Amino acid sequence: MMKKFLRKIILFFRLVNYLYLYRKIEKSLKIDKNEYAFLCNVHPGDTYLFCALMEEFVKEYKSKVTIVVNENQAAIPTFFPSISRVVTLKKLPDFRFNSIFCKYEHIRIGRLNIGYRPNNDDLMSKLVNYFNIDVDDVDFVEPYIFYLGLKSRKISIPTIKSEWRKAAISRFERFNLPEHRTVILAPYAKSVKPIDFNWWIKIRDILLKSGFQPVTNVGLNEKPIEGTQGITIPFEEIIPFSELAGWVIGIRSGLMDILSSSKCKLTVLYPEQFVEFNNDKVSVKVINNFGLKKINNRIEEYEINHDVQPSDDIIEYMLFSKN
Repeated sequence: MMKKFLRKIILFFRLVNYLYLYRKIEKSLKIDKNEYAFLCNVHPGDTYLFCALMEEFVKEYKSKVTIVVNENQAAIPTFFPSISRVVTLKKLPDFRFNSIFCKYEHIRIGRLNIGYRPNNDDLMSKLVNYFNIDVDDVDFVEPYIFYLGLKSRKISIPTIKSEWRKAAISRFERFNLPEHRTVILAPYAKSVKPIDFNWWIKIRDILLKSGFQPVTNVGLNEKPIEGTQGITIPFEEIIPFSELAGWVIGIRSGLMDILSSSKCKLTVLYPEQFVEFNNDKVSVKVINNFGLKKINNRIEEYEINHDVQPSDDIIEYMLFSKN
């Protein structure tokens, strides 16, 4: 009983802190009365997709847009020239309270709104009724469209500055990697369960046997797959860098959202996992709800069942069956 009470007290103070930071940021922005401002305090993939919808938002609402992001995501809104202003801050409110905020707030001009995909039960019920579809068919883009009140679901292609391409070429050369024969492995994600590393080891072995050079994309405190070089690529360089490499194989993550427009070969792996909606009464597979094929049909997607051990036949089918 005491532990539950303490948890409620902690939750209350965290919510107060969220609201305090939110209002403090809103006040500091000096938002114009004809401007929409959005706080993107979420994972990079969510920020990317939200910003990719801003071109259509600006067309439909005929207004300026400001995006507020954490410093480590500063490059993402700059992919999209339709965004008038990008504000970067060191500290943002905890995104775990966003769903509460979105449930009771609607986007308003001249105010700071939440730039978020509000995937709560209330919104999902409205989506199912609005589109007259089964919950299994609601993909990860539609909550954004509904929340923003957009008529179009067009997702803009990022604009890559020439200096970013030059930096990516320079970085690629410093790593001394073979052009179009390098495979970037991306085994880490924040939003889905990890895939057993035995899969990645087997993928590494088959790539090496097939004449490719696998490397591992790593972030802070992440280790490369054994026997591969760890590389860290800034967001602004990752698209041209991936195109130089030629191929990315990754677990479904925010990085895959960003790379969905890349001209590289993109193979996305999904753990056999379910997203729960309607107070856990409805389960939707991650590959169905978050599938990237709905953005770019050429992307190859595979679901990994943890009960199935990786074999040469399975991996070779995944990697080379369409070549």
